[in-house]
Amino acid sequence: MSIDVVIEWDTFEDSVPAVPPVVSVPKVESVAARAAVREATAQRRRQRARRLHAGMGLRRILTALSHIGWGPMRGHEFGCSRAILEALSLMMHAAKADYTASIDTTRLQIAKRASCDPRTVTRCMAWMEDAGVVEWHRGGIVNGAPRAGVVRVVKRTLVEWVLAYRTASDAEDARRNAETRLRIQRYRLFRNRPRRPEAAPSNGGSQAAKTRAGAHGDTVPTLPAINGRGGYAPAVPSNDPSVPRKETPAMKRKNEPPSYFKYLAPSCAHGAPTPERCSACQYEAMLHLEAVKAASARAAERLRHEAERPASWETEWPPEYIAYMRRKYPDATWKQWARLQFSDPEAKRLAKGLAR
Repeated sequence: MSIDVVIEWDTFEDSVPAVPPVVSVPKVESVAARAAVREATAQRRRQRARRLHAGMGLRRILTALSHIGWGPMRGHEFGCSRAILEALSLMMHAAKADYTASIDTTRLQIAKRASCDPRTVTRCMAWMEDAGVVEWHRGGIVNGAPRAGVVRVVKRTLVEWVLAYRTASDAEDARRNAETRLRIQRYRLFRNRPRRPEAAPSNGGSQAAKTRAGAHGDTVPTLPAINGRGGYAPAVPSNDPSVPRKETPAMKRKNEPPSYFKYLAPSCAHGAPTPERCSACQYEAMLHLEAVKAASARAAERLRHEAERPASWETEWPPEYIAYMRRKYPDATWKQWARLQFSDPEAKRLAKGLAR
């Protein structure tokens, strides 16, 4: 038996079931999840920024390579190669090509920026090209016009060098730091020790014997001593006026002005307040002093030569020559005979006996 139940609705609204009101409830789990994702992403970005990779700029990669001692490019023989990489880094940074690490340049431009010889640049670029550090596409003359070459630095190779040599560099730094700490500890132990207390002098002893043991102690150290104990202050210098000061000849010469000062001009003509403070006036005085010394040397040489000459001038010429010149030129002196004999053949003939 079936029972049909008929429900009659009075209105249209009654036919639609009521919807519960919407209440905005914050989803705590979703907000926390998104915050965690953002934090993880930021952490990965920070780790990637700290980790060296080929996507960084060339300048930053070279800085990391220099921190580990340049890896396989360490040593005097690779000095020009390091200078070339530094010059290329500066050129690319100025051209805003630090990330692409590629620039149009010539060999002479690289040599000028790296302060190296062009032949040395060619040799270093060749071996770096073979090692995979750079890619060098040479320029030349194309269609009658010069064209610069293209140099690209392979950042991936430099990054591999940094990662490969970083462990050895860190070990070397750790060893050096340990040696430095040990040396500082030894310095503090053996150099900053407090002085031992000294015994009082005996009846037969002297005060000098008491202080002789501590006469060679160090002054106040720059580093703090062990257990906070400080050093002793330095001794006060003696200013006893009873001790006479002996003035040596060197000290006297030091206090005296230079010898060329007496040849200085009365006033400076170069704009200086005094001639003593003018370098041009001092230079002129030096030249004057040199001229005076040269004239004195010539005068001394002339006096020496005259002293070596015979006492009488009459012994320098033959008697026939002297008689002829006195008879022919009675008004001329003996100093004028040498000039007069140029125009007198007889005087020349008689003067030939001068070489005896």
